[in-house]
Amino acid sequence: MSSNVQRVVVGLVLGLCCVHASNAETPRPAVPAPNKTPATVEAGRIWSDVSGRIAEVLVHYDLGMEQELAPFYRDLFRALGPGVKVRVLCTDDLTAHRFTEEHGSDATLGGRVVEVINVGMSLSLWSRDRMIARRSAKDDSTASVFVPSINPFYEFEKQNELRTQRMMFRALMGPQVLRSWLHLEGGNVVSNDRMVFIGSNVLDENDCDDDDVQMPRELDRITGRPWTLIGEGMDTLPWDHVDMYMTPIGNNMFLVGDTRLGQRLLDETVPEHWRMPCEEIDAKLDAVAKQLADLSYRVLRVPSVFDPAGDWIITYNNVLMEERDGRKVAIIPNFELPKLDQAAANVYRELGYEVKTVNVKHVYEFGGAVRCLVNVTRREPTTTDAKKMVGRGGLRVYDLTSYQNRRTKAERKSVVR
Repeated sequence: MSSNVQRVVVGLVLGLCCVHASNAETPRPAVPAPNKTPATVEAGRIWSDVSGRIAEVLVHYDLGMEQELAPFYRDLFRALGPGVKVRVLCTDDLTAHRFTEEHGSDATLGGRVVEVINVGMSLSLWSRDRMIARRSAKDDSTASVFVPSINPFYEFEKQNELRTQRMMFRALMGPQVLRSWLHLEGGNVVSNDRMVFIGSNVLDENDCDDDDVQMPRELDRITGRPWTLIGEGMDTLPWDHVDMYMTPIGNNMFLVGDTRLGQRLLDETVPEHWRMPCEEIDAKLDAVAKQLADLSYRVLRVPSVFDPAGDWIITYNNVLMEERDGRKVAIIPNFELPKLDQAAANVYRELGYEVKTVNVKHVYEFGGAVRCLVNVTRREPTTTDAKKMVGRGGLRVYDLTSYQNRRTKAERKSVVR
């Protein structure tokens, strides 16, 4: 999920986790104030993570990781509600057909329409990061999606993912693409109905200063609603994506990771180096919690464990949430660490969520969890009857490598920004 440079930075930070962190009373740099009045933007706004029924998701499938991904997909398709449309991007024709054989029956449960799409390119596992879905500013229909500018340190799989949404648009299978100079990955954005929260490392990644006037304007255009930055730059944050350590709960609360809680719940089966104290990470997580509290949010803590080498987090913040049939549902990771898994599930249950777990034991060490692997690309209002979402269902396989450009020149000119 992280670029090579970002991994190096995170690794250096975590490698110093035994050094005593600066006192919490040390004055902190001024936090950019929440933006209250978005400027004129394109007719789109980022979907909220906390409300509505999940209606459509996007995942990537890697045949070379079938063994690791099988438990994840099994649990995911059982956790998703009926009628959810599932889109699966695959690297080649063989991969697309293998997905249908191995996971087609689970994917189509509940009358789901499943589109398995061969894009003819290698992809990473992380469907969230190279595409931020947006809704219309007027209703719940889909608006143009945001695709970030290229990071110069991207591996070729991530570079390929910058093209897939344009391929879908040209083939009449997806919405238009919002073009931008900004580099902003989907994992570094979370939102409730009130506001969008973005890691302040977006400034570092785009070589912008705090007083840069172009950055706020572009974030206005992309988010379509009020936003605020978390932290004061890359060195102040515990990880390069905010969805790994903070989770909006409704519109008035946040869960923030806590490695001290995680350490208490580790059992004797884990490697000894996992037990290293992480004062510096603790201080950064505490600072995030304080900033959210200063923004008038109630903050609760949930256990987490940071890899001392900086490659992964055992996180229960990287989740999907929805309102389904009059109840709140949280789809959270399961790491097969019973004490930690149970404690985290209890946090969500006590907040009124029906908890569904997805096994990430074999994939989390690559740097992500549920929300990283599953991109929610459309939601329906909470009041939507599930029966209206269920179509004829079934599984369809498409090959985008053989599609001609089905949009005319005039059509392209009218929709591309």
